[in-house]
Amino acid sequence: MTTNRGTLLAVCDARIHRYGDPPNAIDQVLKRSFDNGRIWEPIKVIADYPDMASACDPCLLVDRHTGRNLGFHMYCPNGIGTREAQPGLTGRTTFLHTRWSDDDGQSWSAPRDLNREVKPPTWRVFYQGPGRGIQMRDGRLVVPCTGNEIQKQTSHIVYSEDHGKTWLRGSSPSGFLTNESQIVELTDGSLMMNMRSVHGLYQRAVAVTKDLGCSWTPLAHDSTLVEPICQASIIRYTDRRDGYTKDRLLFSNPANKDRRRIKMTVRISYDEGKTWPVKKLIDSGKTAYSCLTVLSDGTIGLLYERGEQHAAQRIAFARFNLEWLSEGKDELKKMLP
Repeated sequence: MTTNRGTLLAVCDARIHRYGDPPNAIDQVLKRSFDNGRIWEPIKVIADYPDMASACDPCLLVDRHTGRNLGFHMYCPNGIGTREAQPGLTGRTTFLHTRWSDDDGQSWSAPRDLNREVKPPTWRVFYQGPGRGIQMRDGRLVVPCTGNEIQKQTSHIVYSEDHGKTWLRGSSPSGFLTNESQIVELTDGSLMMNMRSVHGLYQRAVAVTKDLGCSWTPLAHDSTLVEPICQASIIRYTDRRDGYTKDRLLFSNPANKDRRRIKMTVRISYDEGKTWPVKKLIDSGKTAYSCLTVLSDGTIGLLYERGEQHAAQRIAFARFNLEWLSEGKDELKKMLP
């Protein structure tokens, strides 16, 4: 994520003893860059719970109005993962925690538990992203989330109208079988949720809300956005209301039509996600989770997992411009005054 000052914040899980989800000892670690990803500071631990407790699946958000950088993660107590979690807001369940930094990630607050604000007590699991949240043009903060009841996964948003002091939860667009979503604001003020789908189609699921998640359009699958059941990233790159000549969305994921997580690809949409006519292969090998950001100089940054033995072996950072992404068919321009 790129802060107001142009600092890059890269946060990921540090899985201490073994590869795998909770129950596991997982810390949150951070690296920062002040030159658009050319040089990175040494790694820093920013969330470390005792014993085998976990802080996992980070989701970052910058409040452009206040400059505050917010981080969200799922806290799993010792011995608890999504399979072991019980319904409830305390005890042997999972917790949605948030932290914040007012100095571009140099220091972070103590964790704040949001379960009582946004998690229904009958649910086993409620967690964020992973990836990033957004700030809408009207100032609202929005974080994509997933809820698990007994045998039911559902995508949701939580949002704040007071810069993160309090949070509210919207309803689900899907009913079931989606998780690990990301959100983008469209030019008409609506929110489009792009979701990992476990319907067996190997495609991303999409729905739109015009009322902050009170209601949604019917769930649809996008046959262009193929996926091996994996997390993905979607962000707004340009908006004509900001003086650019075109509206552009960017999307990244391992674009493969079966369960193999390979072929990290970035796409461009010029019609608010209806079609994705431009795509560029970033990495043909084993790749998995990713997160896009717009850098301070207008270029694009992509943080993603890659490896030889498995797709989440290492974290890589790629930086490119619009001309390279579109193979010279598009360039970043603003309209004349």
